[in-house]
Amino acid sequence: LRADEAGDVDGDAHAPRRAVHVEVGEGFGRPSLVSIDVVVASSDALSEREAATRALDAITRATWNNPEMAPVSVRARVLLSRDTAGDLEAPGAQTDTIVDMSALGFADEIARPDELYDRYGAPECDPAWRP
Repeated sequence: LRADEAGDVDGDAHAPRRAVHVEVGEGFGRPSLVSIDVVVASSDALSEREAATRALDAITRATWNNPEMAPVSVRARVLLSRDTAGDLEAPGAQTDTIVDMSALGFADEIARPDELYDRYGAPECDPAWRP
């Protein structure tokens, strides 16, 4: 993410620590499902819904345009850690959802290739692709 997409509008070089979890599930004849969880602390700019929504949009667009696996389905969320010790990657860490794919206007938590095409157009690596 660029600083402006991640909520850093004033160019502050000090970025809070974030945990990002990515899983790619094989599609077996269907597009792969890419699941992305970004876990942030309450002090992070992404703990605010507007900034988290902008970041989620940038994450989703980058995933959609990834030349290694486009087209894909995307399930992405920005999560707020409830761990007051600041360990964002602790096993079993409790989180609350700040935003998920519905914040971008998708019908549910998974954006499918036809929906991603409607929002972003064809993947950059395959401009002729159509759903």
